[in-house]
Amino acid sequence: MKYILDFDHTLFNTSLFGQKASAYEERGTKITSAIWDIFDATSFLYDDTLDFLKKVGKDNVVILTAIKPSLGVHAREFQETKLEKSGVRTFVDDIIFMEGEKGSYVKDLYANVPTLFLDDTLEQLQSVRRVCPDVTTVQMVRPLLEHRGPISTSKDIAVVTSLADVSQMV
Repeated sequence: MKYILDFDHTLFNTSLFGQKASAYEERGTKITSAIWDIFDATSFLYDDTLDFLKKVGKDNVVILTAIKPSLGVHAREFQETKLEKSGVRTFVDDIIFMEGEKGSYVKDLYANVPTLFLDDTLEQLQSVRRVCPDVTTVQMVRPLLEHRGPISTSKDIAVVTSLADVSQMV
């Protein structure tokens, strides 16, 4: 099984980081690479992230993470540094930074082998379903983050609350 995984709110506790780094917003350093000299990015990985990545194997995982220009001019550098300092690169085949909908990126990555795409955002999952219906789509809804957006009610997009749930699916 190949895995294409979102990062924020899926592998990385972005909400916790936002809370802890809120004081740096006024200083203009919250969404800059410099914030990762202040905070240890590894401490924001969900407890199940590294075990899951190790279990599925480096050659089977690509992280597909969105850059949000709305976060400012340093958004790309912030995201790239966050992923590097999180330590996940050691456990994945590739990390792709992108903007917009993930569907076309997943389509390009799909190699006609069983593939699972995991993301917390229903809109991204739907974009994948539209262009690559053979890919298994799964929505990650971490506990206490149910408020972040719409949750799938479709039989084509399963909902999980942990990476252990993903492991049980395959």
